[in-house]
Amino acid sequence: MITETHLTQIRTYLLEKKLPIDILMEVQDHFVSQISDLERDGNLSFEEAFEKVKKSWQKELKPYWNGGWDLFDRNDLARKFERLLIWTSLKRSFQHSLVAIVILALVSKVLTLQYFTGFFLIAILGIVLWPIVNLFLRWKTFMLPKKYDDYVLTLYQSFNFINFVFAYSFYQVISGYRQGAARFMEFFTSFAFDSDLLAVVVYFSIISISFFALVSQQEYLKRVERIRPFLKYLKT
Repeated sequence: MITETHLTQIRTYLLEKKLPIDILMEVQDHFVSQISDLERDGNLSFEEAFEKVKKSWQKELKPYWNGGWDLFDRNDLARKFERLLIWTSLKRSFQHSLVAIVILALVSKVLTLQYFTGFFLIAILGIVLWPIVNLFLRWKTFMLPKKYDDYVLTLYQSFNFINFVFAYSFYQVISGYRQGAARFMEFFTSFAFDSDLLAVVVYFSIISISFFALVSQQEYLKRVERIRPFLKYLKT
């Protein structure tokens, strides 16, 4: 039977592995389940079962530098979750971006350039500002990692402010929205695969980055709510 003292031992061990807290909670559940099975089926004490489970997870939880751009030692489990996180968020952001591009293309077919230019500006600004407004609406929650700066609450926290990183680039592109709208409309009217295609690619990139930030923020908020009961065990 897993007691509160046993849970504290498991939690302390996993915290030493520097796992993001949302991943740590999942791993802790696996530890508890596997230890309980070993205690029941193998007739082992908690200490014996705990040692056995630690050995079975040793490879995945061992931090090391893998020779890449990341200068910090991390374990395979965190790297695997990060790859999955980025791929899933990119996939969702590209899907949202394609929908946005299709809507802009359809609207460009029915509006004059003058009206489409206004619609184009509102749409692009709305998408770019959406994650920024979302940040300010939930500012206290998004700043929670600062309170627990010795820990990573969730890998999603790294992407919450990505729109600020690209703010100047966004400004440079959006400030030329009149020309951008004209080239965008021209592409979907004549399908000229030259500079007009480049304009579509540039705006698609801006939209994708913004949706990536928004998707990451939504996942961050979900995971923070999930880990809130665990925060009492962290040092501030």
